[in-house]
Amino acid sequence: YMIKLCVSNTPVVSGDILKSNIAEGIQLEHLEKSNIKNLSHSQDSLFETSPYFLVEDSLLTKTDLTLIVEKELNIIGTISKNTQSSAAEIIDSNKIEIISFDNETSSERTPWGIVQSILDKKQKMNEKDLLHFSSDQNNFRFLLNLIEKDLFRLLILNTESGEKLSKLMDEKIDFKYEVAQRRLNNLDEEQIVRLIQIIWKIESLNTKEYDIENSKRALIALSYV
Repeated sequence: YMIKLCVSNTPVVSGDILKSNIAEGIQLEHLEKSNIKNLSHSQDSLFETSPYFLVEDSLLTKTDLTLIVEKELNIIGTISKNTQSSAAEIIDSNKIEIISFDNETSSERTPWGIVQSILDKKQKMNEKDLLHFSSDQNNFRFLLNLIEKDLFRLLILNTESGEKLSKLMDEKIDFKYEVAQRRLNNLDEEQIVRLIQIIWKIESLNTKEYDIENSKRALIALSYV
């Protein structure tokens, strides 16, 4: 991942990074947010090992993320929950990892790591995310709704154009469609149907009584389809 983001109301600092395993094997440089615009990917290549730039003086915005992605920069920084929501498609469709620390509260857990592990197959499911989204029924339903909507978008895009799908789902053609087209290269129709079947099965079981262990196993099963 070229971009690593923590979701918090206060910027991540170098102490948090150094106490975690996030900085293991990487060269860390400090960067003021105002200087992001002065960096370029070609400048990074001057280093034998491309460094990660830590932005700890301010939270990053959706505009900052767009610029960072365009410049292909290695950045570690912090976004607010509001930015995480407004920039969800940017986060989901690029090499952006949501990172967490041991002192992080459960309210700062986000679904994107699990969604990516299930639909992109590029990373293992974070154990703390798994526990957070399986231990609470509302969180679990929220996560499944996100995944289910993405799966139906994939299923329809497999046979219909993006224009027809956008009208059917009453939504704009944006980053979601770029992500979906990329995922169609990794998931075939049989896998998509199997993922939907697992979701429906666990939803059916949970209508009787919510079971944390069954929900946890269902999320793990989804990541292995």
